Parts: sequence; structure tokens; C-alpha cells
Amino acid sequence: MPGFMEVLLDTTPGQRKLFIESAIIAEDLVAFKEYQQLFDTLGQPVFLIGDNRRCEIFQRMVNLLKIDVPDFTTINEETEIDDLNIKGALEIAAKVKYGRDDLK
Repeated sequence: MPGFMEVLLDTTPGQRKLFIESAIIAEDLVAFKEYQQLFDTLGQPVFLIGDNRRCEIFQRMVNLLKIDVPDFTTINEETEIDDLNIKGALEIAAKVKYGRDDLK
């Protein structure tokens, strides 16, 4: 798609990148809405983890589509994301190896 846009449309690299990011986020929103319905999380706060620009686009699209999200917390610092990955891996390892629901 970006190649098509470059050849046949008068677009800048930034515009093509925004288009691709928006397409990815649109797909994420479909999954997000399904998750809200499946697990009854409508109206619950949301944590967005990742690239700041992508998080901002996601928030704008949620607001434009009037999806019920009362509050967003954005985590986009590399060290914070690394810490979450490490803690998550430790939690999974503890549950798999020891059958524990907590990690102390």
C-alpha cells in the first residue's frame, strides 16, 4: 500500500507513515471493542503502551468514534516498557513453573 501511495498519489513519507499507523490502529480498535464486549470492560480505564505518536492517534480515534473510555494512561518511556516486559515475564514464569498466582 505505501508503494502504491508513493507512485500513484502525491504524498509525503510522513503522510504514508501516518496512513499505515492509522490502519494498524483501526484494526486494534476493532479488537479493542470486541474485547470490551467479551469481557465486560466498557467504561474501564485503558493503559496504552508504546510509541507516543501511536498512543495519541489511538486516543483521538477512540474519541472520534465515541468509544466509552473514561481515562487513558500512556506508558511510552523505554525503561518503563522494559520494566513491564520483565515483570510480565517473571509473572508468567512463576505461574508456569510454580503454579503461583502471585510473585513475591
